[in-house]
This record gives sequence, structure tokens and C-alpha cells, in this order.
Amino acid sequence: MIVEDRFEAVIRWARTTDLAEVSYRRGESGVDFRIEGAPPAPPPMPACALTPARSSTVGIYRAAALGLSGRLEEGRQVREGEPLGQIEAGGRTEPVKAPSSGKLVAVLIEDGKPVEYGQTLFFVQS
Repeated sequence: MIVEDRFEAVIRWARTTDLAEVSYRRGESGVDFRIEGAPPAPPPMPACALTPARSSTVGIYRAAALGLSGRLEEGRQVREGEPLGQIEAGGRTEPVKAPSSGKLVAVLIEDGKPVEYGQTLFFVQS
């Protein structure tokens, strides 16, 4: 089968689907085509500006050291590296720090709740 026949077979198949555009790349070569009469492609999505703050260990989340107020409110501005709480694990504590500067847009953990390694605790919008 010659190359043109292969392309024609792929285009016939694409017309039986809801595909509007096909792009294929392998190394330096590739092919792009758009089905005639297909609706225009939607505009590209904006880049995500949310950065997760994750737990570095398994333990209990504490908003602040004992005796200190540490309630975090969504909408508050934070600086990269700023403490957002701590994880108590086996008699020691691990800080939870803001991964970037920006607005704290989601608080996903409550004081005194258990956390898993890698669990997302906050999202910061830069």
C-alpha cells in the first residue's frame, strides 16, 4: 500500500468519528490534517498557575505549634517558603512550606487530621 492510500484510509476513518483535527509526530517527521467542515478548535486552555503544597511525611497535620494560632484563610497572600503548618511524625515535626509566592486558594486539611506522604494540603496561585 502506498503512502497516499494510507492517508486516504486514515482520513476516511477520521470522518466516521467526532475528530476534527489529527496530528501525528514520530521523531522529526509527522503529519497534520483537519477534516473539512469540522467546527473550529476551541482556544487553548491557559496555563495552570496553581502549585500544590504537599506533605513530606506521614503524620498529623498541625496548623501551628502548640499554644500558637495558625488558622490559614483562603485568599491570604503567602511568600515562598513561608510556614503553612507542620506535620507531627514520631515525636518530631516537619514543616509544611508554601511552594511559591501568591494567593492561598485552597486549604484542603484541618488541624489535627492525619496526612499521607505526598498528600496535597494547600494550593497556591502564583
